[in-house]
Amino acid sequence: MKKVLVAGATGQLGRYVCGELKRRGYFVRALVRDEKKVKAISADVDETFVGDLTRPATLKGACAGVEGVISAAAAPLSLDFKERHATHRSVDYLGNKHLLDEAVAAGVAKFVYVSVYGGERMRGLDYVDAHEEFVAELKRSGIKYGVVRPTGFFSAMAEILKMARRGPVMSIGDGTSRTNPIHEADLAVVCVDALEGDATEVEAGGPETYTRREITELAFRALGKKPRLIRVPAGIFTPALLPLKFFHPRLHALMLFFVAVAQTEVVAPAHGQRSLRDYFDEQAKQ
Repeated sequence: MKKVLVAGATGQLGRYVCGELKRRGYFVRALVRDEKKVKAISADVDETFVGDLTRPATLKGACAGVEGVISAAAAPLSLDFKERHATHRSVDYLGNKHLLDEAVAAGVAKFVYVSVYGGERMRGLDYVDAHEEFVAELKRSGIKYGVVRPTGFFSAMAEILKMARRGPVMSIGDGTSRTNPIHEADLAVVCVDALEGDATEVEAGGPETYTRREITELAFRALGKKPRLIRVPAGIFTPALLPLKFFHPRLHALMLFFVAVAQTEVVAPAHGQRSLRDYFDEQAKQ
């Protein structure tokens, strides 16, 4: 397999996927909405295709001559209220479905999709359902596929660092549930391995496991601040989010997902070597 299309190529994970593919000798075609953003990854991209997953007509020809697709495309995980992006359903499900249709029509050999770890335990959440409904479409398509299921990205953990800069951080539940988030660079290796391998489902976490409370404490310490947490029962927090659903549905869905995973053990087989503590320390200097 030589030519690979990367969807979401300028995102936190996609840029590392492009780099990993180039290191292994692939020809990389980046699917992007904004060609101006390609400059940041230009060293790892051979070709750019400008298209919008939510507008299928713009994807015509995106997969022409391509042997593999890796989709890291998704609505953002940012908790910034000002960011009014498309919903997870319109991107994670429908957008990827539009790309899958193109891949099937073009005769692409394999499609690798980045979903979510433990999705079967959290159905009913819009964020999870959007991912899992696309996985179902992928399995029905007849194309050879791989589904990568990360526990959580380091860049998502950076949202905790942002909150710690501003003051106390809310802790949903008792903070004792564990997880092992993975750096995007380590996850990119898993994604390309999935493209080259035969496994249809790959679960991936990082090398270190923490409780949710410990992750928040790491963020404060990286900032040189004493940890300040405000414990909030999920039974109170979830109903309080309801008004958000009507004027910021993406953020509402994302917050409900974060509330759910805050109370769930999310520990997957370890990959890579990058440390969350080191990542927080680096981010704290910026």
